[in-house]
Amino acid sequence: MTKPTNHYYMKSFLFKTIVFLKKPSIIYRFLAIPVAFYAIFSIAIPDIQFNMASGKTVEMSFDQLIKTPKAELPRYLKIKDAVVPSGTYVYERSKKRGTLRGIYYPVYPEQKQSIKISGAKVDSLLKAANVKSSSLQNEADSSVSIPIMQDYSSTEAKLVIHDTHVQESDINDSTGHYFDSPTFSIEGRNSGDAIPDDIKSLFTEDGIKISNDAILLKKGETVMKTSSAIILSVVALIIGVLGILTFFPTNVLANWAGVSIVSEPAKNEGEASSPENKA
Repeated sequence: MTKPTNHYYMKSFLFKTIVFLKKPSIIYRFLAIPVAFYAIFSIAIPDIQFNMASGKTVEMSFDQLIKTPKAELPRYLKIKDAVVPSGTYVYERSKKRGTLRGIYYPVYPEQKQSIKISGAKVDSLLKAANVKSSSLQNEADSSVSIPIMQDYSSTEAKLVIHDTHVQESDINDSTGHYFDSPTFSIEGRNSGDAIPDDIKSLFTEDGIKISNDAILLKKGETVMKTSSAIILSVVALIIGVLGILTFFPTNVLANWAGVSIVSEPAKNEGEASSPENKA
């Protein structure tokens, strides 16, 4: 009698594993396949390529961002001169529990604008505000430059931020300090994803214009270590392949593994299953 080899035991173990994985619903098994390959080709491999190129978040000006073709934009970037108008964000919540899943908000290029007011008007305004003129007045021309807020209502946003790490308390009207936090930055991952249509509709309802080719930046997402990305690729590949194999007929898998399947004969209708009737 031929002694089973390690190759046989490996095939037998793989066969049993696949048969076990056939138990979950076909829907879950089907969904596992695209998820696994998405993790490989949309997360792991791009991060490995980014690490091989530089591995550091690229800092860009807003003007550089807009002028650079989308295909040439770095995967992880930081915008150093952009602003977010107060209150211009929409949120997404889970349908079942209503919990906050994330927020989207448009980002615009910083445009510093100011108006000059003559010395006489400055004095009257400062007196009305009970402020000493010496604290603001320009001695050279007896006037001051007062910054004014840029109106972005008619401007199409070319950059939209998606933050899934935000907490309910961060954007609460009474306690939230999300946008005025000292650590606030416009930094994250550019995965090339499109802005969902339902999010665009919410912006439109609020009178906010979003460009059709707007860039979506996922705030708070950082590059994965190369070693972690490789492990993710291997695990996801195994899951994907096993998921595909679960759709093969069991007898085909058994023949491949060299395993014999013992099948019970079907009982005739009306045949009793008691020991007495089997006798």
